[in-house]
Amino acid sequence: MNDITVSKVDKEINGETIAVRQVVFNNKTIELVRFGDVADVKQGLATGDNKNYLYQNIAARGSYRDVDSVKEFLLNEKDLETISKNQIVRLKIIENGIHKTNFETNFDKDCYFDGRYIAPYDKGGEGDTSSGWLPNYYVPTNYFIDWSQLSVNELKTLTSDKQNGKIASRIQNKKYYYFGGLTWSDAGQYSPTIRLSGDGVFDVKGSKIVTNLFDINFLNGILTSKFIRFWIKSVNNHTISTQVDDFRILCIPIDINDQIIVKVKNIIEKQKKNPRYNYFANEQKEIDLLVYELYGLNDDDINEVETWFARRYPKLAKYAYYKTQKELTEAQLAQDTTNQKLLELIAKGESKTVEFKSTLRYCLTNKTPLKKLEHSAFKNLAAFLNSEGGTLFIGVDDDGTILGLEATDFASFKGNNKKDEFVKHFDNLVQNYFGNDKVHKFKVELETIEGKTIAIVHIKDKATSPVMITNSENKNEQEFYVRRNASAIGLTMYEMYNYCKEIWD
Repeated sequence: MNDITVSKVDKEINGETIAVRQVVFNNKTIELVRFGDVADVKQGLATGDNKNYLYQNIAARGSYRDVDSVKEFLLNEKDLETISKNQIVRLKIIENGIHKTNFETNFDKDCYFDGRYIAPYDKGGEGDTSSGWLPNYYVPTNYFIDWSQLSVNELKTLTSDKQNGKIASRIQNKKYYYFGGLTWSDAGQYSPTIRLSGDGVFDVKGSKIVTNLFDINFLNGILTSKFIRFWIKSVNNHTISTQVDDFRILCIPIDINDQIIVKVKNIIEKQKKNPRYNYFANEQKEIDLLVYELYGLNDDDINEVETWFARRYPKLAKYAYYKTQKELTEAQLAQDTTNQKLLELIAKGESKTVEFKSTLRYCLTNKTPLKKLEHSAFKNLAAFLNSEGGTLFIGVDDDGTILGLEATDFASFKGNNKKDEFVKHFDNLVQNYFGNDKVHKFKVELETIEGKTIAIVHIKDKATSPVMITNSENKNEQEFYVRRNASAIGLTMYEMYNYCKEIWD
């Protein structure tokens, strides 16, 4: 891996000012936040493993009572949603438990659920590596706890009784009970395994992650990735356990990639239909690649993580996607060749088929987005369409100096995934200026050269019919541009008539 340089700035994330680390790594600037600064990572209830309060599905590991014996008392999804959304009810239930019947003394209708008082209890989970399955993403807990008023009162007062093998309970971080988030298994060879929490009570062995600053599905994808597993096990903790602080000291990219959210949601929907859905053979590879990109890893770095994964988890080695040295060399040569060709093309300067723009919309003087800059870029694209095609470089000034987009156009978008926001905005402009029937004429690429990201818009050849765009100041006027030696020129109506007759007739 290359040398790393780090600087720190304060940025606002969802209304909160957070210290952001700007890391230059592999000639790419990435922005990271310390996980402990944007999420609460907490251990939960310790019952002393007291079997008087705990239940389990019969097939799960453990020796607690069979939950089927009390299934009529289980809180259902509607009950849990009611508790989590009603802050008054939630706090009452956390503190005093749930009334078993309406004959309880001091009956409170807000804490009575028609006799249901057995709650989901996140207590970790075991996987099945022989089939390539680990309890990640969405795995309903196999464990449950008696959260009746009587049990909660007993847990509050339970003391150690070594003679009878009883250990005092410890109710901690209770404000996070009955609250959505992520949970993980902290022990075992394959720890940590990350998944959505059960929205009930959680255990010291099934700790919880809660945040209102990041999409929970994005975090689910990041934390289940091979790279984060590599980071935790190779840097933070070399044992088979995963502690709360191992998460807190992680760094998470603020550049949220919506594709990760979509893929995690896809996995969860499939897991709801098939609890043992093999995501490793499907979406996991794509999620891992997206995470590698967010952290700025190059092919050599990715290879290191993937080969580590294969060595540490031989039963899952078939899901490690590393390259041979020959493949790595060929990929690097291809990228070097691409960059070299782009640099050579830029060095030749603007021409009939090449145009440079410092930005797409960000004014370097006023430090703000301007519509007239977008119009300037798109009149050149219209000129390419009306001539013989061409290439527009965005992030390169008139003399060929590579400026990059990080401090200009990218900074003008509110979304965290700046590249994605840039491309989506460009696509919208294409639709607005030319309509959807011209979308196929544009090929947009984002390349990193000299550590700076530029956009390259390719138009292979001219359009099949004349292309006009709206005047930037008068929406009722249409303009027609063609490409001259190194600029776009607007034609009069008469010039346009003669040009079109010669070119398209």
